[in-house]
Amino acid sequence: MRSILRDIRFTILVYSLSILLIFTLIQIRQTEDIKSTILDNPSNVEINREVIKIGTEIIGDIEELGLENFPSFQAEITAYCNCASCTYPYNDGITASGKFPQSGKTIAMDHNIPMGTKVIIEGFDTIFEVQDRRASIVGDRVDIYKDTHEEALNFGKAARQIWLLGRES
Repeated sequence: MRSILRDIRFTILVYSLSILLIFTLIQIRQTEDIKSTILDNPSNVEINREVIKIGTEIIGDIEELGLENFPSFQAEITAYCNCASCTYPYNDGITASGKFPQSGKTIAMDHNIPMGTKVIIEGFDTIFEVQDRRASIVGDRVDIYKDTHEEALNFGKAARQIWLLGRES
């Protein structure tokens, strides 16, 4: 009787491990498909309340998928404010997207990154949004909006990894 129970337990263990392996292989394949789709067309990726969609298909949330699934690059991070020395001649208090800038949310990036793109910057615990353009921000540069000129100056310059999450729907 004990040997039969042991055989049954062993069979259940083997089947359980087989199912786990199959699910793991499926997840790896889906991750590779998601990564290639995002890299091919990051503007097709949408985020709505941290749910990520490709086209109309919901594929998961940010934590579930992991940042390695999103396009990323090393960027030079600086800061700016709404004062005349930072934004001349466009210091009317409105970003290039037509929104009012918000500290901890608004960033300026190169014109090749679409307005509304959600971005994670290494070392920050928030998701930023591309809402502005600046003449000095080209290529791999990001400018984070700060409420005061003093905050912008104190921020200085840093090299950080950034991840492009796509645009909110």
